[in-house]
Amino acid sequence: MITINTVNPSTSFFNPIHEHQNISEKIMCEIKRFISEGKLKPGDKLPGERDLAQMLGVSRNSLREALKSLAATGVVEIKHGQGVFITNCELENIFKQYLASFNIDIEKLRDLYTVRRVLETQAIELACQKASDNELKAIKNFLLETKKNITKSQDTFVLLAESDGKFHNSIMKASHNYVLEQIMPTLIDLLLDARVQSARKGRALKSLEEHLIIADALVMRNIEEAKKAMENHLIQVEKDLLD
Repeated sequence: MITINTVNPSTSFFNPIHEHQNISEKIMCEIKRFISEGKLKPGDKLPGERDLAQMLGVSRNSLREALKSLAATGVVEIKHGQGVFITNCELENIFKQYLASFNIDIEKLRDLYTVRRVLETQAIELACQKASDNELKAIKNFLLETKKNITKSQDTFVLLAESDGKFHNSIMKASHNYVLEQIMPTLIDLLLDARVQSARKGRALKSLEEHLIIADALVMRNIEEAKKAMENHLIQVEKDLLD
């Protein structure tokens, strides 16, 4: 639970907001920023209205308007007589709400893979820099175990599709970046049907070998090789899926 003992803006966790147009949106962005950075978590209580308005450098009317909008979208819950609390609607859930009505077509699939290349090559670089040796070795060992279990599975296609998702999510986790960890599992889940379809076309076995190349570069902490291997992998997956 976040506790703020002083109302002095100079010691506030929040950045002051300058009073001009779109103040409510700026307040919402500032609060969402703290959620995305993990500084505000589900169940945390925001400071009182007077204190929070002073910390942000905004009027209480602007603050009330912003909090009402955040409550309407499920980011916070206003409990009368108790205060304002962060709900379970973290970044991951906000992202899921957006993707829930995301009807996939060929162009959107291309757009998704473009986003994946941007995010996952960055995640690879961060994993090389921040992950422990054990984390990186565990990624490779998981792939080796998957390869060994292929002949034992009753549904190889689903096994490989699930393995694909777990591999990419494990890299996000190894990046130790909160935002990547939150949004990528949802993006990967969104593409599950596409991955199963790709697996049935024979792509998943290729992906497993490409994953092992990526894992080798990760274990060696070779950033350039790891990024190159990831980008080549995603380009080939997109090509094979859409051809």
